[in-house]
Amino acid sequence: MRSQRIWRFTPGISRRGTSVSMWKLRGSCAWLMFTASTASILWATRDFRALEPLPPDQFMAGFVQLQLAPGVEPPPPPQGPSPQWMATRPAGLRAFIDAFDNGHLDIEALRAFDRPVYFALGSRSNPDYYGRMADRLAAIFPDFSIERFSERHHFDPPHRIEPERLANSLLALWQRGES
Repeated sequence: MRSQRIWRFTPGISRRGTSVSMWKLRGSCAWLMFTASTASILWATRDFRALEPLPPDQFMAGFVQLQLAPGVEPPPPPQGPSPQWMATRPAGLRAFIDAFDNGHLDIEALRAFDRPVYFALGSRSNPDYYGRMADRLAAIFPDFSIERFSERHHFDPPHRIEPERLANSLLALWQRGES
């Protein structure tokens, strides 16, 4: 039963999965941050919840800033009109936060995954949020490794800016997973 739960949580991983890699964190990794009721991560829920009453433009600006380390400037908005889907982004983010508050994640099922897990972390991302997420992942997965990308952040991810370095890291991860 335990293996069934982890595969439902990670449908993109085959049952013969040899490794897991995480970057450009959304969804599953954020879920790991928000689904524990420990004081060390409740601040994140508080800070994200504080954005809820703001109008959409202020909500998004606040959300972007919470992803970045202090003193890191957010990227400029793209030129031209915003795509239509952007209008739904604040509501989508609010739905994520609600799901984090109300969802359950079987951490023990994740602990059962004994293959390599790789986490790419941009050092210019919010260290409280992403650093704590990395610490939590390291405590869950028995074979966890982290690679820091010193000049990257959530909105300037390694797969866009340093694809060769990230590809080499993933190849090494997959080779470890197959051995």
